[in-house]
Amino acid sequence: MKRLFLLYLIFLFLYGCNKNKISEATDVESPNEVSVNAEYAIFMYSYFLGEAEPTNKAILLMDKDSIKFIENLFLNNDLEEVCACGYDYQVQFLNKDGSSLKCEMYFGGNTYKKNNEKIHREISDLAFQMYTNPTHYIYNISIDIQPSEAIKKLKAENYFPFIINSDFMDCSKNNTIQLLYKGDLVALKKDLEKYSFVKQVEELASNLSEEG
Repeated sequence: MKRLFLLYLIFLFLYGCNKNKISEATDVESPNEVSVNAEYAIFMYSYFLGEAEPTNKAILLMDKDSIKFIENLFLNNDLEEVCACGYDYQVQFLNKDGSSLKCEMYFGGNTYKKNNEKIHREISDLAFQMYTNPTHYIYNISIDIQPSEAIKKLKAENYFPFIINSDFMDCSKNNTIQLLYKGDLVALKKDLEKYSFVKQVEELASNLSEEG
């Protein structure tokens, strides 16, 4: 019964979760009906009942062709087969201000109507890179001011703040934002000491695992 309920929830949420080069966008079926015109995309662990190894490692995509390629693989694409097992990874499409435009959740057991093999291949490549050679690490930043204000202050000093936003998670509701950073937790805490509005800094994966 629990499995059927989970399958129902996944069907409800499946169609969107409100500077590296990857494969060229060739031979991809793309209906071109929807484009979020994202400024950035972040490939990351999903934090939702998946089978992948939890991690705060991430891949930041800034190349426009790569972002468009990932958009074309997922947007306007239905699932033919759904495994009610949660998700392994997600792609957050972000606006220039760090707000989420769209989130695509991914599980390796699902079958896509279009570009199925290409999607699995590209996600597998991104996952391998994420675990072995990430561009950044994701940290949870607890704040005591509005998320938009904190993001503006941090971006002004060349940090990369953003907000994870999906049907399963809206971190902004708890006065929490996320930050992409190339160093470890100790280094980041030291860097952020000068900001009085920063109350706590944690690795994202461990933080969410404890809450879940």
